[in-house]
Amino acid sequence: MLLNRSGPLRWFASVSLSLWCVAAGAQLTIESDVIYGRKDGMALTYDVLKPENANGAAVIFMMSGGWYSSWSPPERVARRFADLLGAGFTVIPLYHGSAPRYKIPDAVNDVNMATVHIKSHAWEYGV
Repeated sequence: MLLNRSGPLRWFASVSLSLWCVAAGAQLTIESDVIYGRKDGMALTYDVLKPENANGAAVIFMMSGGWYSSWSPPERVARRFADLLGAGFTVIPLYHGSAPRYKIPDAVNDVNMATVHIKSHAWEYGV
């Protein structure tokens, strides 16, 4: 099953996240699908989840298990990292090329490339 990450579904997800954050007493700014590179014609992306009370520090989290990287909706990631967001940390879930097509050294290179991209745009994210 393919997930359409635009249109009504994306709008619903962002509204749901906003309502969840308001209910929790926190405001959250999301920049979704930031492209940090391309591989074999595919975009390599990360999201930026910035709390209203951002403290200037960020946590980069590799969305991976067993070197398989899969996309998660930002609202699910926000719930998973609610404690960090509540403490003012900007959370950056990072997606790398996934096994079996790509091997561990490829994922390491992707993470390094993303880290350079994040550092070069840190001022935009307030970190």
